[in-house]
Amino acid sequence: MNVYPHKIDIESYEETDDGMGGHTKTWSTVQTSLKAHVQPISGREYYQAQQIQNPVNVDVYTPYNEVIKPNMRVKYKSMNLNIISVIDQGGMNKILCLKCSTSNV
Repeated sequence: MNVYPHKIDIESYEETDDGMGGHTKTWSTVQTSLKAHVQPISGREYYQAQQIQNPVNVDVYTPYNEVIKPNMRVKYKSMNLNIISVIDQGGMNKILCLKCSTSNV
């Protein structure tokens, strides 16, 4: 059984100087083709997540990676998943759980 059947990219939000006193805001790819398991959360978990300001509706599990931060996003197929929190499962630096919310941007 493949524990990580999916592939994801990690993107970081960046502002670059546009040369005219302003900034251009873009997402740039930090890492590509990471092994992952992308799992929509269950009905009850979804209800509980709706009670907070940033609803979590997708969990992404991936091997431990210290580069991934909450201000980044996951690109999975045609979905953009905003990372709300990064959790070291069991505190052993083996598996990360990325609590994510879907985004249209």
